[in-house]
Amino acid sequence: MLQASLVESLAANITLTEKSTIIDLGTGDGWPSLPLAHIRPKSHVLGIEASEQRITQSQKNLSTSELTNVELVAADITTLPIQANTIDGIVASFALEEAQDVMQAAQEVFRVLKAGGFLRFIHQVWNLPTPYVETISLIEGATDSQTLVPLLVHTIRQQNPNREIRTVLVLDSSNNTSELHQKLLTKSAQLPSQYGEALLDELSSEAIFTEKIVNNLEKLKRDLFTYETKRYTTKDLVNLLTRIGFTNIKNTKIPVVAADDYPEIRKGSKDLFQVASRKLGKLDVLGEGVITANKSNSAD
Repeated sequence: MLQASLVESLAANITLTEKSTIIDLGTGDGWPSLPLAHIRPKSHVLGIEASEQRITQSQKNLSTSELTNVELVAADITTLPIQANTIDGIVASFALEEAQDVMQAAQEVFRVLKAGGFLRFIHQVWNLPTPYVETISLIEGATDSQTLVPLLVHTIRQQNPNREIRTVLVLDSSNNTSELHQKLLTKSAQLPSQYGEALLDELSSEAIFTEKIVNNLEKLKRDLFTYETKRYTTKDLVNLLTRIGFTNIKNTKIPVVAADDYPEIRKGSKDLFQVASRKLGKLDVLGEGVITANKSNSAD
């Protein structure tokens, strides 16, 4: 229900009866472009994604639907291939603050929006519990040939400066790697979690990454790379939008779903699911996680 509520929330400014052109920045595999187009059939949804691989996957996902009001384009969100003052609204889910140049991406949003057009995006709430947070996650990633390989991702989040440093260890796809990856996954699952990842400290690091484990990882290593991302607090993002010229900037919470509030959903009530999703999507409770802004009607 959370996903459906988020789509309803992003669609809050899109009318049901009027034709609108909406951009989804960083659509990934087609979210929220595809469900957004489904609940706003009169709108034309344009999904923008820099990754050719993810656009290919989006196209596959689109081909299995009956949607005819979606267009998917491979482009960087800092250089949108769109004429100025032509777009009614822009949505994004954890994409705007991921741009290499967030200011440039926001300026592009402002440029292509019509006067009075809206921007509504979900963003990461950068509010660390301590000045330094260290985590690991064990996931799968796709290579250029679309082969799935195990990944070990070590992440450092810190304040002053606000940044996230990720080191990604790409392992080979052998049986030995699969066994080791599963073993590490089981161990990390026993740790406290933060941001959906296993929280590390000195003791847990030593317990998990024994000398034997480290040696095995080195043997199974296929690639290793590190990248750093600047992080923005809600205040940073609001200040950035204000400098560009956006108005009516509002901060709201991501819709919170409590299953106990809607017990009938567990019984498979499709109608109630849709009603509850719409209701949650329209809550607009003041807080952090979603930002809405407008391009002024008087903007050039």
